[in-house]
Amino acid sequence: MNPGPKPRPTVKLIAAKAGLSGAAVSLALRDHPSIPPATRTRIKRLADQLGYRVDPNVSRLMAYLRQRPQARATGIIGVLHLFPTAKPWRENPSLRRIHTAATERAAQFGYELEECWLAEPGMTAARKRDILLARGIEGLLVLGTPQWVENIDFDFGPFACAATGYSLRTPLHRSCQHQYQEMFIALAHLEALGYRRPGLVLTEDSDRRTMQHWSAAFLAAQRHWAESRRIPPLFTPDLNEAAFRTWFRAPRRKCRLWTNNEHMLTGFAHQNVQG
Repeated sequence: MNPGPKPRPTVKLIAAKAGLSGAAVSLALRDHPSIPPATRTRIKRLADQLGYRVDPNVSRLMAYLRQRPQARATGIIGVLHLFPTAKPWRENPSLRRIHTAATERAAQFGYELEECWLAEPGMTAARKRDILLARGIEGLLVLGTPQWVENIDFDFGPFACAATGYSLRTPLHRSCQHQYQEMFIALAHLEALGYRRPGLVLTEDSDRRTMQHWSAAFLAAQRHWAESRRIPPLFTPDLNEAAFRTWFRAPRRKCRLWTNNEHMLTGFAHQNVQG
């Protein structure tokens, strides 16, 4: 039977052979002046005889731990996105909540977030990848894209990645809100308030970005309603007042409106359209 590879010699083994503590052996192998020169030479010779080799990963970790806390570097997690402007979370309430929560969670583990704007003028995917690797950034939070896309030309291979939402279909680990369940919760609340004929308005891009979760739940709920309660949803490439009024008034639809477009809702309210 093949006994397998021999266990790798350790500082603990050298210490046992030399009759010293592990701390003394570690110092001797690093030529620390607190260990007499003769002892350092003896320990190094014994280490060679045993086939001891320094593990660079352990050495790097120990060097980091020996630093004073204030001198230790903070880990960086890149926030990768394809939005047309930098720091889109400043203007987008949904992204702002995600970014704030991610910032707080990262800080608990000693990390900071740093923007990686892939749509920055003059930037290419290959160059951004090289910049991230050169800076030692190994993890990415992928905020996605302003419109639904199947894939982007970026090499995610060297990074630990997690995406938010479904706007980017590249196979990645992701954390998403449960839009399907949200719709059923919203409909239950509307029914409790006395609304019997809810309506759904979505842009086609919003429907794709959520993998049809909102619309699927809405249509599934409608199957259990009386015919008089069922209002066909409005799916439109561009959600504007003209498209909405055509849908709303043909025939006249007195309904409670569900849409993810806050600006459009405000405009409808100014026009005395029930929403």
